[in-house]
Amino acid sequence: MDANDVLRAGGVLAYDDAKPVEEAEWEPTTPLDRHPPRFPLDVLPPWMSEFCSAIVDELQVSPDMVASLCLAVWSAVCARRYSVQIGSGTEPVGLYVAAIAESGERKSATLAALTRPLVEYEATIRQEWAPEIAKKAAEKEVLEKRYEAAKRAAAKNPEGDNSELLRLAEEIAAFEMPSRPRVLIDDCTLEQLVKLLAENGSLAVVSAEGGIFAHAMGVYREKKNKLGNSDVLMKGYSGEPITVDRIGRTQDFAASPSLSIATAVQPYVISCLTKDAQLRGRGFTARFLFTYPPAQLGHRDVDSARPIPVTVRHRYECTLRKMLELGALVERTVLDLTPEAHKRWLAFQKRHEPKLLPGGALGGIQDWGSKLTGGVLRLAALLELATDPTARQVTEGSIARATRLVDYFSAHAVVTFLELDGASLLNSAKGVLRWLRKKGEPELSARTIFHGVRTKTRLTTMDDCMQALLLLQERGWVRIHPARARGPGRPPAPTVELNPALLRPDQADRYLSAVDCAEEVEDGENG
Repeated sequence: MDANDVLRAGGVLAYDDAKPVEEAEWEPTTPLDRHPPRFPLDVLPPWMSEFCSAIVDELQVSPDMVASLCLAVWSAVCARRYSVQIGSGTEPVGLYVAAIAESGERKSATLAALTRPLVEYEATIRQEWAPEIAKKAAEKEVLEKRYEAAKRAAAKNPEGDNSELLRLAEEIAAFEMPSRPRVLIDDCTLEQLVKLLAENGSLAVVSAEGGIFAHAMGVYREKKNKLGNSDVLMKGYSGEPITVDRIGRTQDFAASPSLSIATAVQPYVISCLTKDAQLRGRGFTARFLFTYPPAQLGHRDVDSARPIPVTVRHRYECTLRKMLELGALVERTVLDLTPEAHKRWLAFQKRHEPKLLPGGALGGIQDWGSKLTGGVLRLAALLELATDPTARQVTEGSIARATRLVDYFSAHAVVTFLELDGASLLNSAKGVLRWLRKKGEPELSARTIFHGVRTKTRLTTMDDCMQALLLLQERGWVRIHPARARGPGRPPAPTVELNPALLRPDQADRYLSAVDCAEEVEDGENG
């Protein structure tokens, strides 16, 4: 995403498209740091929202992080069995969710609380399967030894009867060795992930370290900068068959894989992800629902922290465990949309489509926004199942609640891509705003501004400076007036008019909000 894309994601005109701003009353300014909405906990059923709130109270963490990751964990449970019928195809219900939080925000503790029933369920089924796996391993070992003995005998007597050797070879080829059941994985190679999906069909990647991103971004890329086996991340989301053939190894085949991802990582990890052109181009980044909540570090109320009530934890864990057990016993189920739900879904698409146009709310992140028509179905199915685990249809009410979640995640995606992918532009704009306030002049040449801030910011060219000024104009802090050419030679730089509020002492609070977290920029000319 280049600077123009970043600007359009925030609704800003690109430099070349800028038009003269007519004299008019100044519109209210808006902060440079956007503050996306809080997670609408009321869309979740009581057993889920109460547990999320209890985790927030105990760990003093962001409700957004807890609730978003809880949806991802619930999707991992439901994806083992359910999908949604739409037209002639189906939409899986697995989610990829990334919660963005700095170190110290208790990401690991949050994930541990949410996934405890999955961990316990996996331990139980592995223990139940252990005797059978040991028995089959012994049978296979005996069979292989008999086969080796038959081969030696055949080698000593080439003209003899080889029927026993052939029979043993066929028996070994048909022997099915059960694998150790898995529900969760943390950090594994993409090659191993294919193998585990082939063995288990459905898996959840749960991590507070982002190891899966490291593998996706090229830990195993070749020198030619080709992606490794990242197809598994794309197909695991869409449920497409995965077949991997390697020389000297058995074929790995997953007919209908289902992968869910619940990860809580630091902003730097997501910043690297959004800048990876190959993964962005292949749609990996677009598959994620992002939540970027305010930091809790330094704002925790230690006195109000209290343990999760036993009844609340029990209800949450029992619900997940019952769905896991049901998924192991019953064939995959396809949910239909009720006629009313289908109409509501079509209405969502009509409302959503214009947002993807250049200049629209999601115009700068079209790749991400294009996934939401399917995403709303996934969310609606999960909300339906969370309300009624025996449901066979997705109702209109669930679609309505899912669209609220889509609006929430859309706002956070815009912030994620703007602040992480366009972080240098945003911080530079903050630096320019600080410099303008210190300068204290109502009108300046853009070139004067550039020379004043270039040694104090990352603005190395005049065009970079104009992009920062355009962002300030979009937020109401300046107006840019193109200068008229006075003849041959270099055209004069535009004139930048400052919002009078920037220079008023009574607007200090608004100004400080606008440049929150920006580095101090000293006046490069007159101090």
